[in-house]
Amino acid sequence: MKNSLELIVEMMSRYSKGMDIKDSLSWALPQILKLIQAEAGSFFRYSIDEKKLNCMVCVGPVDIKGLKINSDQGIVGEVFTSKQSKLIEDVSLSANHLSKVDVKTGFVTKSMMTVPVVFGDEVFGCLQALNSRKSEFFTQDDLIVLEGLALNLAMSLKNILLSARLIEDKLIQKDISDAKQAQSVLFPAINNFSFISGGVQPFRQLSGDFIDYFEVDSRTAFIQGDVSGKGVPATILMSKCSALFRLFAKQGFSAHEIAIKMNKEIFGQGTDDRFITCLLGWVNQNDSIEFVNCGHNPLIHYIKDNAVQYEASAPPLGIAANTEFTPTQEIITLSKNEAVYITTDGITEAKIEGREIGLSGIIQMASKQTGLSAPDRYGQIKKYISRKDVQLHDDATLLVILPKK
Repeated sequence: MKNSLELIVEMMSRYSKGMDIKDSLSWALPQILKLIQAEAGSFFRYSIDEKKLNCMVCVGPVDIKGLKINSDQGIVGEVFTSKQSKLIEDVSLSANHLSKVDVKTGFVTKSMMTVPVVFGDEVFGCLQALNSRKSEFFTQDDLIVLEGLALNLAMSLKNILLSARLIEDKLIQKDISDAKQAQSVLFPAINNFSFISGGVQPFRQLSGDFIDYFEVDSRTAFIQGDVSGKGVPATILMSKCSALFRLFAKQGFSAHEIAIKMNKEIFGQGTDDRFITCLLGWVNQNDSIEFVNCGHNPLIHYIKDNAVQYEASAPPLGIAANTEFTPTQEIITLSKNEAVYITTDGITEAKIEGREIGLSGIIQMASKQTGLSAPDRYGQIKKYISRKDVQLHDDATLLVILPKK
């Protein structure tokens, strides 16, 4: 028992220093063979990818490290598959022994013990001991000792893998945290302008929604988009779309030209089931707004307790080939006390007491915001959807546009 505990503690200690599982096993195997007084031995680790048993470490006069066998081949394969230990007192009488290995290496195997290294339902591989130093053949008592040591080896391996997974998870969390911070830099500050404001409230740590607005000469370019799917792939595509929009907008292209150019870049690189709904355009000095809706939620033009909705005039970006993608550009003009609200599904499909907010809910909120600046309107609605009784199921993004004058 003492030796077994020392085995676990020392393996974990060695692993924590070098983070090398092979190094830990190279130390542990000689200790195990010393305890059972075996001439040679090896540990075959199972590779899920290769579906083979690979000799990871070995001790003895012959080096067979790197030897790979099928998981159902020979005595090692038999023990691995059945999870049952096998003692062969006289190897010469066993038909399953891979004698060709002895022939190739020149090592003479007399007696053999092979035990599975198992923890719960997880089989890490097999531990094998060859030729007893204290007697002619191994005994049943020797097998019991080796099985106990194999169990402790399995416990050590499980702890090592859990430690490695914990470290990996922490690194992933750091990467996600860094990505979240980098993503936030892509979005404009909500107080940059009094007439246009908006933001993204991620449902998870990273968002597939995006928003941007900035001045180009005397006009203001804007976009709101929603990438299909979630997680890192959606975030990467979102970043690409945001960069493409800035590139083309700063060259002064019209709304439908920008949409065509973005679609060409995205469709041409093949995004499979990835596509982007978006609404993009320009706010001009005379308070006219020219825009294109590519498969996105309707643009809501709020006019004195009423609203006009502008549905999609083109498919989402990345779905249609260039010749089939012909977006229609629309133009509206904002007058005093009018406003434009653009949302993603995350807001309209948010629920209160089981009922979706919907576009009608946005219109109702707009009716109570007369006289407020765009940042104040956005902040008010953001506070509303952040309430505990509001259930979000997706990223929630809102863009508000008011007359400049």
